[in-house]
Amino acid sequence: MDQRQLFLRDVLTTLFKRKGLILFFAILVVVLVFVGNTVLPPTYESTAQIMLLRGRETLSTPATATLSEAPAGLPMVQMTEADVLSEIQLIYSNDVLRKVVEDLGLHTGGSGQGATGVRAVFNAVQDAWTRGTIAIGLQNEKTALESWVEILRGAIHARQIQDSNVIDIRCRMGTAEDAQNVLAEVIKLYKEKHILIFEPEGSSTFFQNELDEARTAWTTAQNKLKQFRTDNGVFEIEKENDLLLEQFSRAKRLDLQLQDLNKVNGEEIDTAGPESELMISLSRETESTVITELRLRVLEKILRRHEVTQSKGPNHPAVVAINNEIESAWDRLNDAIAHTSKVVTAEKESLQQRLTELAELMDEHDGLVKEVELKNDAYAFFGQKVQEAVAGERLAQKQYTNIRDVSAPSLPSSPIRPRKLFNMLIAVIVGLVGGTALAYIREYLDHGLKTPEDVDHFLNVPMLASFFREGAGVLDVREAQRMASLIDANECAGPVGIVEVASSSEGEGSLDVARALADASADSQPRKTLLIDLAVGGAGNGFTDLVLEQAKVEDCVANTGNLDTMQRGTQVGLPSHLWNSEKLQEILTGLHDTYSRIVFHAPPILSSSDTLDLARIADGVVVVIKSDSTRREVVMRAMESLAKSKGRVLGAVLTARKQMIPRFVYKRI
Repeated sequence: MDQRQLFLRDVLTTLFKRKGLILFFAILVVVLVFVGNTVLPPTYESTAQIMLLRGRETLSTPATATLSEAPAGLPMVQMTEADVLSEIQLIYSNDVLRKVVEDLGLHTGGSGQGATGVRAVFNAVQDAWTRGTIAIGLQNEKTALESWVEILRGAIHARQIQDSNVIDIRCRMGTAEDAQNVLAEVIKLYKEKHILIFEPEGSSTFFQNELDEARTAWTTAQNKLKQFRTDNGVFEIEKENDLLLEQFSRAKRLDLQLQDLNKVNGEEIDTAGPESELMISLSRETESTVITELRLRVLEKILRRHEVTQSKGPNHPAVVAINNEIESAWDRLNDAIAHTSKVVTAEKESLQQRLTELAELMDEHDGLVKEVELKNDAYAFFGQKVQEAVAGERLAQKQYTNIRDVSAPSLPSSPIRPRKLFNMLIAVIVGLVGGTALAYIREYLDHGLKTPEDVDHFLNVPMLASFFREGAGVLDVREAQRMASLIDANECAGPVGIVEVASSSEGEGSLDVARALADASADSQPRKTLLIDLAVGGAGNGFTDLVLEQAKVEDCVANTGNLDTMQRGTQVGLPSHLWNSEKLQEILTGLHDTYSRIVFHAPPILSSSDTLDLARIADGVVVVIKSDSTRREVVMRAMESLAKSKGRVLGAVLTARKQMIPRFVYKRI
């Protein structure tokens, strides 16, 4: 079912109600942390810093790096973040850590093994835990060396200082001396490993062999190129190629010009004028001097014919003679064109063939030249590597690296753990927060009905009264009078002469509520009020004896002023058929004539059928709920039973409520 809306009073009520749990949890956490601060062995931390200089051992060089010369003649390059991170991974490498463990004898009872006191107990517990987990198969058994390598990997902490090439290295051990010694050994072996990686032994010999092979390959490529040039005569190959291209272009142009002249026919010559296309074509120069000379002769005779025709007429003998000369000159021109075309065609084919041969020779020549250049580059590269390897081996022999100590491993004067004051402060905060969380979790899991708002939300019935815990059997008279007034107000829906007071289960204070309601009704009603207790038996006659006709009314009623009482009687309960009998109706009618209100205190609803039978004939039922005790599911099941019995529920009453919030606070919220 949905939770109802929470208010400030609900929050404060939970805090004050569960204050014991909150304080207990907080004290427990503080005590445990205090014991931990006392029992846990101290941890000391030694620190050191190293700087990676930009130098010969930097392998990853950005494309935009700027080279310079170091004072020692070594190339300087800009280091990257990846370079620094690679050095950090080298510190954590198995080879370095394993060598540290072996050199210091950590796995054979060396440094840190002579611990006493708390540290010895802690080590013993840790060893026992490890053996236990191995025995049950939670982890595989490791050698002492492997175990110490893992321990050392967790004890070493290396990080790059932001925006710098400085690495901060820390080592945490059980004693200050161990922390300093282990850190110093780690840095020492890391430097040795660094030299071994960047300057491997025998690298100069390897590069020298590669240099010899590169020199041989370069010499072979040079000899091959020389032999090719000698065999093919290609020392002036580029000039020859340019000359042939120029000749081929000239022959091609001449061929095109000859093709244009071949398109002219005899009719065009006969009718050609000074400004005709034929005259313009004949006036152009060609690549052949012979063709050009013959064209100019034809052009000259055509112009002469034009002048004679203009002066003497087209049929003059001189014109006819000139035409014969033109025809003869044109035939000679055509013969020259035909001959020249054959010569040009043959020349083009010859030039094309030679150009193709030259192209193949140039490709092969260029390939040989490129091969010589590559072999030369390889030779130069390995020559440089030989020089670097030789210099590197000499520097490695002197233990020279690009690693510099910024600060040596320190000897810590005080442990870094446990931080007692900080831990206690955290313990107080965690204890209070955790206790509060537990309080609200427990409150959430508690399904008891605690407040009138809970009754209204979960049961959806009117709240008649709410009695705070004031003492055994003592209820607030004013709250009881308010309950009686609310019941009287329900008479608009029907008379409320017979009121049944019952609870879901035992011990919820229904008898006290019934007495309080009877007392309040006796003070407010014009006639007497009768309280009949069906839940508690007595020695004398009572209601059941009256119904069974074993006693009279005056023998069962005890007169106490304006409030009369009647016990249950000698019988524990009545058969169901008697609750619907005319005799019972007659008895209730007679009692109702005498009393203004009859209050029945009935047994628990979920454990007595008499309560449900009485609910059918009563004018209303008051359900009593013990605050913060009875689960709401139980009360709801009792309400469902009353609904099935056709009982009319007037409302609910909360008993034994606790004033969790102090009154001076409660009045202000």
